Amino acid sequence: MSTFTRLQKRLSRQGIETQYENNIYRFNKEQIEAEVLLPESLPLEEKAVQQLLDLASVHVPGSDAKVCRTRATPDFHPGAVAPVGCIVATTEDLVIPAAIGTDINCGMRLLTTGLSYAEAYSQKEALIQQLKNTLLLDQRDVPVTSTSFSALFDEGLAAWLQELPQQGVWQQADFKRMYAELNAILSTQAVQAHSRYAPEAFFEQREIIRPASLGTVGSGNHFVELQIVDTILDRHAAYAAGLHEGEVLMMIHTGSRDVGFYIGQRWMDKARALWPATAKYPSSGLFGLTDEHAQEYFLAMGCAARYAWANRIVLTELVRAAWKQVFGQDKSKLIVDLSHNIIFPEQGMNLHRKGAVMLPIVRLSLQDSIHAQ
Repeated sequence: MSTFTRLQKRLSRQGIETQYENNIYRFNKEQIEAEVLLPESLPLEEKAVQQLLDLASVHVPGSDAKVCRTRATPDFHPGAVAPVGCIVATTEDLVIPAAIGTDINCGMRLLTTGLSYAEAYSQKEALIQQLKNTLLLDQRDVPVTSTSFSALFDEGLAAWLQELPQQGVWQQADFKRMYAELNAILSTQAVQAHSRYAPEAFFEQREIIRPASLGTVGSGNHFVELQIVDTILDRHAAYAAGLHEGEVLMMIHTGSRDVGFYIGQRWMDKARALWPATAKYPSSGLFGLTDEHAQEYFLAMGCAARYAWANRIVLTELVRAAWKQVFGQDKSKLIVDLSHNIIFPEQGMNLHRKGAVMLPIVRLSLQDSIHAQ
C-alpha cells in the first residue's frame, strides 16, 4: 500500500477527501478546500492538514467576507493554532488574527561580513564571548525616546532613525548605512500603523526609554547565527547580492517580541468577543474580523510589524559593534530582510503568511536549521 493510499484512508475517517496529482495534495471537507505542495515521498502530518482546513473554513456570521484560497508549502507542519508554512487568501474585508498569532512580522535578515571563514575562525572564542555578553548577558545599551516611538509607529523606520538619541549603541552606528539599508527591507511600504494601538509604556514622559525586549532574539527557533557560503548555485544572483564562496554571513531570525504578543493577543481576544452571541462558536477556535475592525487590525498589526523591523535593526547594530570590537573593522552589508509571519493586502485580497514568503520578490533562498522559507 502506497504512502498516499494510507494517508487517504486515515483522513477519510475524519471526513476528509484526499486527491494527489503533480506533487499537490488536494483536501476537501464539507466543501472546504485546501492544497499542499509536497512530494509524495515526504511525510505529511494529519494535524497540520486539519489546521489548514480549519483556516479555510473561517467565516463571520452575517458577513459575505470569506476565505478565497488556502495553500501550504513543502515545509508545512502543525503550529499552536494555525499551521506553519501556509498562505491564506481572504476577501479584502476579512482578516484572521490567529493566522499569524502573536509573533507578528517574525522574519529573517541576512548580512555579509566581508570576512572569510579562516579570518573569522581565528577569533572564534573572542567573538563568542563578545556576542554572549551582548545578546545573552544583557550587556547592551539601546536608548530610545517616546518621540522616536511615535515616529516609528506613525511615520515609519526612516523617521524612527531620525529621532534616535546619540547615546549607547547609536553613538558608533553608521546612520548613513542604516538609512541605505532600509531599501533592503522588503514590503515596508505595504504596512500602515498608528501609535494609538501601541503599548502605552512607550510614550511615558521620560527622557530615555530602554525597552526590555528591544534588541533581543527571544526563545523558540529564533537566533543570531554565523553561516558560511559553502557553494554558489546561481552565480548571477550571488554576484548581485555580493556573496562570495567561503565568506562568513550573519543571519538574524526574530520578530516583534512582547509588542507582538500585546497586539496579537488583544486582537485575537477582540475577534472572539465580536462573535455574535446567537451564533455557535467555531470548533477550531478561529475567529475573523471584518470591515472597520479588519482595518483597525491592520493599523495595530503595523505597530508590531514596525517594532519587529526595528528590533532586527537594533540586533544588527549590536552584532556589528561586537564584530568591530573583535576584528577592528565592520564591512557588513544587509542583503535582505524579509517577513514570514504577516498579513499583506495584495491583488484585491488579504494574504496571510505564516512561515512563508513571497518568492518572486527575492531570488535568494534563505534556509535555517528549522525550515526553509
